Amino acid sequence: MQLELSVDSAGKLRESISWMISHRDCADATRSQHLDHRRWLVEWFGDCPVTEVTFPRVLEYIEAEKTRGIMVASIKKRLVTLRMALENSYRRGHLPHTIDWWPDIASDSKPGQDLWTYDQWRQGRLAFEPEQRIGIDVMFWSGMHTSDVKRWRRSDVDLAKQQWLRYNTKSKADPTWLPLPPDFARILEDWFVAGGIVADSQRVAPDWWASPIRPMARVCQRAAMPRITQLGLRRSCVSYQFELGAAKNMDMKRLSEWVAHWLGHKGDPMTSDIIRRHYMRWTPKALALSSPF
Repeated sequence: MQLELSVDSAGKLRESISWMISHRDCADATRSQHLDHRRWLVEWFGDCPVTEVTFPRVLEYIEAEKTRGIMVASIKKRLVTLRMALENSYRRGHLPHTIDWWPDIASDSKPGQDLWTYDQWRQGRLAFEPEQRIGIDVMFWSGMHTSDVKRWRRSDVDLAKQQWLRYNTKSKADPTWLPLPPDFARILEDWFVAGGIVADSQRVAPDWWASPIRPMARVCQRAAMPRITQLGLRRSCVSYQFELGAAKNMDMKRLSEWVAHWLGHKGDPMTSDIIRRHYMRWTPKALALSSPF
C-alpha cells in the first residue's frame, strides 16, 4: 500500500500521519485503521501544521468527540495514531520538542460489559440475514478479527478432525489448528451445504459485513445493548469456554496462556500489558458482571 505525499505539505497533519503509516511495519488491517483515523483527525483538526496540535487542542478534541457520542475506546485509538504521527514529526524536525504532555483518558468500559454470553449470541444472530449470520457465528466462536474472518476459507475447517485454523494477522501470530466446538461444527456443516461452500478456496463468510450489519451495530450500541462489533464478539468465545467449564480450574498463569493461545496473541502472557489488561477481563469474576441482553 503506497501513500501519495506532497513535499509542500511536509510538517502538516495529514502528511505527518501519512508518513507514519507508510513507514510503519504493521498488518494491512492495522494500516487501514490508521487511514480511517487519519480521516477523522484531519476532519476535526484540519490539515494544520503539527505545531498547532497542542495539549489544549487535544483536550478540546476529546471533549468534542465525547459530546458527539463517540466511545472513549474509539477516541483513544485515534489518539494513538495522532501521537505516533507527532512523535515522528519531532524526529523529522517538524516539532521543536518531543511529546511529553499527552493527556490520560480513562476508558468508559467495565470488565464484562463487552462480553456476549452463549444465550446473547443465539438471540443477537437472529437480527441478521443467514449470509451475514455466519459471520457473527465465526466471530463469536473463533475470536478472530474482522479482517481474518473475511478471508477465512473452506480449507481452514477440518470437519473430519473437528479442527479449525485460527489466524491473527494483526499480531502476526502463526496460524494454529484449534479444536472445533460441537455447536460451531454443526453451524459450519449446515452453512457449507446451504451456502454451497465446497471448494477449498471458497471463503466461508464472503458478504457478511455488508449493509445492514453496520448500521444495525450502531443501533445496538446506542440502545446500550451488547455491541455487535469486533470487540464484543471476539471476546465472547472465551466466555463460553468458561461456561463449559473448560478453564474454570486454571490458575492465572495457565489461564492467561490458554486465552492468549486461543486468540493468537504473541508475547509473554504473564508480563504483556495488553494480555494483563484485556485477557484477564475474562475471569469468572468479570463474567459475573456481564450486563444482561
